[in-house]
Formats: sequence, structure tokens, C-alpha cells
Amino acid sequence: MGGGVVMFGSGGLYISRRCCKIVSGLERRQVLEQVDKELSKGDERAALNLVRANPAALRCFGAARQIPQRLYTLDELRLNGIETASLLSPVDTTLTSIERSIQAAALLGGTAVWKLFDLTPQHIFFISLGLLFLWTLDAVCPFG
Repeated sequence: MGGGVVMFGSGGLYISRRCCKIVSGLERRQVLEQVDKELSKGDERAALNLVRANPAALRCFGAARQIPQRLYTLDELRLNGIETASLLSPVDTTLTSIERSIQAAALLGGTAVWKLFDLTPQHIFFISLGLLFLWTLDAVCPFG
């Protein structure tokens, strides 16, 4: 296989031997380990200099033919048996149920206070207006 094409996997990666210089596995491994050490230290410039100093060790890196990303339509996903709802973000219903329970408790508590203190409609209006102001203030203020 002097100038042929080598195929890896299920047909997704093709490398032409003509573009690659044969380098011993030990040398390639040493260069890769040095590059990995520099990157783990956070020194990207030194890692880039290592790659530039030893181009033969990493010559075929990135030489494979890239497969373009494909966007599927909803009809194609359904045809392949993929449930499109599973691709969406999960819905959290716990918070909604807690919020509804608190609202129901507040409504029942407000009714009990109204009957207990015998409040007039004007008092209820002003109390509701004050609570609405506090609720808005809580929603608008940071960390509220």
C-alpha cells in the first residue's frame, strides 16, 4: 500500500499515506506527552512551539477528510423513529406545583384574614396593592 488510502472505522476517516511522513511511534508518543504536559500547565505557546519544532511527529494530525454536519428535518427524524420531544430540554414541573400550592395557601389565608378581621373592600385593595408592590420589588431586585 505505497500511495493508497487507509480507511479506519466505519468509513468516516480516510488518510492518504502520501501526506504522512512515517515517524516512529516512540518519537510521536514523546512529542504528544510533552505537548500534553505543556497544555496541562496552561502554557499553550510552549505547546505550539513543540508542535512547530517537530512537525513530522504530528504531520497527519487533522489530515483526515472531514464529514460535514447535517441538519435533519422533523420529518426525517420521525421517519428514523427518533422521538423529537426527547431532544428538547427537560421540563421541571416541581417548581410549578410548589408555586401553585403556595398561591392556593395565600388565597385561603387571605380569605381567613378577611373574615377574621372583618376588612372592608378598601382595606383589601390597599393590602393587595402593598403586597403586589413587595412582590414586584422582590422580582426586580438582584438576589431577590
